Amino acid sequence: MPNIVEILYSASLRVLEKLTVLSISYVCGTPLALHRGSVRAQVSRGDQKMNRRIHVRALWLVCLSLAASAAHAVVIDFNTQLGASPVNVATYSEDGFIFTSSVSASNALTFWGTSNSGWTGSPALFSNYTFETAKLAATDGLAFTLDSIDVSELFPNQGASALNVVLRGLHADGTTTTTTLAMDGVFGMQTFVLGNAMSNVVSISWQTLTAVAQFDNLVLQRVSVPEPSSLALLGLGMAGLALVRSRRRVR
Repeated sequence: MPNIVEILYSASLRVLEKLTVLSISYVCGTPLALHRGSVRAQVSRGDQKMNRRIHVRALWLVCLSLAASAAHAVVIDFNTQLGASPVNVATYSEDGFIFTSSVSASNALTFWGTSNSGWTGSPALFSNYTFETAKLAATDGLAFTLDSIDVSELFPNQGASALNVVLRGLHADGTTTTTTLAMDGVFGMQTFVLGNAMSNVVSISWQTLTAVAQFDNLVLQRVSVPEPSSLALLGLGMAGLALVRSRRRVR
């Protein structure tokens, strides 16, 4: 007849198995049924010792997954500004990010319309004033990474006057990073993959001088802070690991 420790151990493993399946599915974004079937299939084929190893490994996976921050990509494409005529704004927000300007004006930032000669095939953002500094930041002030960006000259006849666009990234510790996007002088969007050039920054800015460029399709990575529910699951996972180890020592 099993003693109270054995009963608690078995019950806790059943609960933690369900939490494991739920947690992995939640963290990885994969359908729950796949994880449930996989875990149960492995458990049913093994002996009692193997079962415990599987549980321990699953619990470690949950703990490590929840302890690590989850990054997710955001693509800012400005498609809400699609229209035949230009759209002027003082600021612009999309998917948790905001574009602001050093110029306080209702037309500080502009999107070409489909009827304009500078239209490249989709809405793109540009600064409307000379010596204007535009800035991109997350609305919550947290750090992010700019993975890639599409850039084009503002006008078809602009040519080589827009050879370089300089991005300036500001980090949380006050240090800055700059990277130069070398344009090819041919009108139309170029895609620049930045790698780590603009990683872990709290803002990115660029200044309009004599060369004006328009920007589109910014691919950004956000780092999420674990929610209280995730932290609770992490605590349960760690408690389960402690229980398993304690049970092994008792034996």
